[in-house]
Order: sequence, then C-alpha cells, then structure tokens
Amino acid sequence: ASSPTPARLPDSLEPEPDKAEETPAAKDPDDIRINVEEPKGRKSAAVRHRELYDLMKVEPDATEQDLRNAYKRRALALHPDKGGNEEDFKAMKYAYDVLTDPEKRTVYDLHGQEGLRQMEMAKQMEANGQFFAPIAMLLSLADGKRRLLAFLLLLLGLFFMLPFILITLKWDGSVGFHWTVALIPVWLVQLPICCIQQCVAPEPPEGDEEEWGEDERQNFKQQKKEARWIHCQGLVVLGLLLSFQILVLLRLEGDITASWFLVMLPGVLLEAWWLVLKVRISPIKWAMTDPVAAAEAHYAGSVWKSRKFWYFMFGFVQLGMMRLIALLLLAECADSGSMSWWVVPVPLYFSATFRILNAALACGSSSRPGSGIAMAAAGLAVAFWLTMLLLAIGKLDGGTYSAGLVFSPLFTLFAAVTCLVSILVGCWPRDHLEDMAKAMGEPIGRPAETE
Repeated sequence: ASSPTPARLPDSLEPEPDKAEETPAAKDPDDIRINVEEPKGRKSAAVRHRELYDLMKVEPDATEQDLRNAYKRRALALHPDKGGNEEDFKAMKYAYDVLTDPEKRTVYDLHGQEGLRQMEMAKQMEANGQFFAPIAMLLSLADGKRRLLAFLLLLLGLFFMLPFILITLKWDGSVGFHWTVALIPVWLVQLPICCIQQCVAPEPPEGDEEEWGEDERQNFKQQKKEARWIHCQGLVVLGLLLSFQILVLLRLEGDITASWFLVMLPGVLLEAWWLVLKVRISPIKWAMTDPVAAAEAHYAGSVWKSRKFWYFMFGFVQLGMMRLIALLLLAECADSGSMSWWVVPVPLYFSATFRILNAALACGSSSRPGSGIAMAAAGLAVAFWLTMLLLAIGKLDGGTYSAGLVFSPLFTLFAAVTCLVSILVGCWPRDHLEDMAKAMGEPIGRPAETE
C-alpha cells in the first residue's frame, strides 16, 4: 500500500515560491538603485524589538529567503492540521507578513508594535477616502433631493462665512454687540466635535470576556489606553483653544486689562503642545515617508544622528514653530506699542518661503506627474494666506480700509467653492456626472428615478 500523502497547507497560507537568483546585469553609471529589503549595515544587535523575529525563530539580520524557509518549517510545526495551536500559527503568520514587507519591517525595527499600529491607523485614514464616491452618491439621488442637498450646502457655506462676517462688522465698528458674539458659530462646531470625540471608544472583541484569547485581551487593553490618551489630548486642546479665544475677545472688548502676554499664554501653550506631539511622532512619520533612509540611519547607530531626519523634522514642525514665535511677537507688539506691526509676520514669511522651496525641490526631484500640481497648490495656498496676513497687518498698523478687504480672499474662495459645488450637486446634467464618475474610477450603480 502506498504511504498516505501528507496534508497540504491552504494556498492562502503558503509563502511565495522561491525565486531563482539572477545575476545582476551590467549597470548604467547613472542607474542608481537602493536595495529596500536589505539596507546596508543591518545588524541583529542594533534591533531592539525582537518579538516577531523570535516567533519566526530567525535573527534580525535574516534575509527574505531565510524568512521563507523559516515560515515553511514553522508552518509545518504550528499548523492546526498538523496538531499545532491555531493562535500560535496566526501569530507566526502575522510575524511573517510584517517581516517580509520592507516598509513594515523598517517601522517595526525602529518603533516596534506601537509603530506598526500608528502606521496602520494612518493608512486606514488615508484609505477611507477610496470608499467615498461623491459623484456616484449624487447619481443615486433623485433630482428633487439633489436640489435640496444643493440648498443645504449653500446654507452650510454661509454658516462657515458667518464668523468672518461678524468679525468684519465688529472690527469696522458697524455694530455694537460684544466680541464674543462673533465666535458663537465657531463654538457651535467646536463643542459637538469634542463631544463626539470623547464618546469614541474601542469596540471589544466578540463573545464574553471569559472567552477572549490572550492576544485579544492585550489588544483591547492597548486600544483602551490609546483611546484614553486621545480623549485627554482632545480635552487639553479644547480647553486651551477656548481659553485663548475667550481671553482675546474679553481683552478686545475691554472687560479685562491683563497683559497681552497673559492673554496669549493659552495660545502659546497650545502651539507648544502641538510642537511636542509632532516632535514625538516625527521618527515614525519619517519611517513611513522614507523607509529606506530611516532604516539606514537606524542601523548606522541612531535616527537622531541623521541629517536627513533633522531636515525632515524641521520641515514637519517648522510651521508650528513659526506660529509660536509670531504669537510672542504679537503679544510684545500689542503691549509695548513701540515695535512695528510688520515685524509680527516675519516668522510666517520664513515658513512660507521654506514651504515653497521645499515643494519646488520635491517637484524637481520627482518624476511623478502630480508633483507639478502639488507645487502649484502649495504656492496658491501660501499666496492666499499671505495676502490676508498682509492686509490684516496693514489694518492694524493704521490702515483706514474696511476689514472686509482683509477677509476678501476668504470670502471670494468660500463664495466660489460654495456656488460651484451647489451648481454641481443641484443642476449638473446626469450624463456629465456619469462621465466624471467614470474618470474618477467610481462605481456607478442603478440611477435614481427622476421626479
């Protein structure tokens, strides 16, 4: 009798077949390639996070071929069909998936499981936009509902312009209401967002708590810890933001006579808070943006010793730094009265110049077709805000023009976007919408019946 055929693993769990190694062809001197999978200087002693490597029974300097061979050995030992434990097999499979992905492996080596969680959260937030198909949603609505939606969007645009209209009227002296009235629409948006954010809680695993596995229990515990941190962060930000807004409005109204440094203190603390958070996450952000350079810097000794990292981190936090300096200059100018108002926006000029130059360098070094559009968008955004800033400084420095001119770029943008979106939603022909949906790759379902 022939011996029984050994059980085969499911196809979805089999590792990729070994690929024959090819002799590298002669390289063109201008053809520079970076080996993402195996950065130079990878040493097992440099890796602090070894849990996934221990699950695979390999060293941190293992190559992709070593990982495939280890997977085959571990799968035969741990697969449930071979008498192994299902949870152990899933943990090993997860380790294999992470370590064979160059980007995930770099983030894990640098920051462990916490870095992987943050990376997945960022990717999930980015991917959520792929499931949002606005044009297809419009096609599913009847014409009457589309016109109603267009009217609601028009009202929403007017609501967002309302605070700037109220500030304009109060700044020009055309009305006599209290300064706090101008920000009531802003608070009507801020407070519900904070309440919703405080109500968000992680979803527990399925089944009773006694039925949870150890991994599920630990993951849920970690998610609860992260949720508490997010809730605390939201309360701190809202508290500082509201304090800053209220103190500034009371000082403008003359209800308090405290120094402008004291009035600006919550805003300074808020900017400092954001600055510290950005510095904390900058290594993870860099590893996600440029995993090759991050891996090379890590295995060379320390990420913090890399010039590329310091350049990236400066670009990542420079806007917050410049806003913080501008707030301090604004307080000094308002208190002393001797400093020119035109000194206040100098840090923001520097930030705008840095952003434009950075976008230009990225456009010049990138062959992607969208890089030119990104540079143009960055330039337009900087020009938009700088125009408003220059008009505001001129008004504070004794300009006799209306505050409406200060906010005219914002009014123009809001009006144009609101009108265009309302026309697109309520009046655009369906055949044109279908062409737009196809061009954007959106799925088109059954069209709605016209009324």
